[in-house]
This record gives sequence, structure tokens and C-alpha cells, in this order.
Amino acid sequence: MIRVVSFDLYNCLVDLRLDEKIWVKLKSDWTSVFDEVKDNAITYVFDDVRRVLPALKRKYALAVFTAENKEYATHKLQIVHLSSHVSRVISTQEFGDKSKTAESFVWLMKQLNVEPSEMIHVGDDRRFDYALPRQVGIRSFLLDRTGFEQGPDVVRSLVDVETELALQRPTNG
Repeated sequence: MIRVVSFDLYNCLVDLRLDEKIWVKLKSDWTSVFDEVKDNAITYVFDDVRRVLPALKRKYALAVFTAENKEYATHKLQIVHLSSHVSRVISTQEFGDKSKTAESFVWLMKQLNVEPSEMIHVGDDRRFDYALPRQVGIRSFLLDRTGFEQGPDVVRSLVDVETELALQRPTNG
């Protein structure tokens, strides 16, 4: 039974445009850029995320697994008002990797105290968020908001993930 749903951050929960705005101004401290955008930061969150995360949080532990610096990712989640939905933010950098690897997904499971069958991962990158978790037995969903990708477990929004999880969840009675 699924206990944990992990998400990539870029283009899965938060629109990449927020980071583009930050990187343009990278000569300044990134926290000051967050301060500039905080009043409108919610506009950088995909609509389905605002609807689905609270519903999933009632049934599963939610985590963010990212290659970003943990402090940066945590701050980003706070600015866009998503941090209350996520129980853990875990960075590949804590494991010593600059990007996701099969080994970092094994490490992630240890951090979350789950077996592969007890979690799913959702992200927008075919290699890092879809293929690598599957190499270690984690079911993954490839989130393609553009409609370009095809195949098993390719979803167009987090609503599709929520629906798929509801189909798997045993009913009482």
C-alpha cells in the first residue's frame, strides 16, 4: 500500500518561471528575490497542485525530492504557500549527488523508511523522475503538462495521479 508520494519541484509543483526570475537576478541574494516576488508567488504554482496536494496530504505523507539546495527548495515552498502540505524536503545534495541517481532513490527510501512498493514519485523529467525510480522498484508518474509524452503512467496533471491512487487504495467495508 502506498504511504508516501514524492514530487519533483521544478515544473511539477512550481512553475519554472519563478526560478527564471530568480536566476536573472542571481547577482543579488536569492532570499531578497523571494522577498520581491512573495506577494505574487502563488501565481507560480500550477492550479492542479493547489487542489490536489491538500487532498493527497489527508491520505499520504508528501515529500519533495529535488536536486536543488535543500534550504533554497524549502524557502521556495514557503514562499508559494506549499510547505504546510509537505512533510519532508529532501535534496540529492544531502546524499552527495548533484542530480538524481538510482542510488539516491534508494537513499530516499531509507530516509522515508519505506519499501519501493510503499511510495510513488511524480516528476516531469523522463530520466530523472520516471526511469530512475523505476530502476529501483518505485512506481513513477511522468508529469507532462504539454501533452507531448505518451506511455504508461504518463499524466497530464496531478489530478490524474490522484485518480490513479484512488483506484489503487483499498476501500473499507
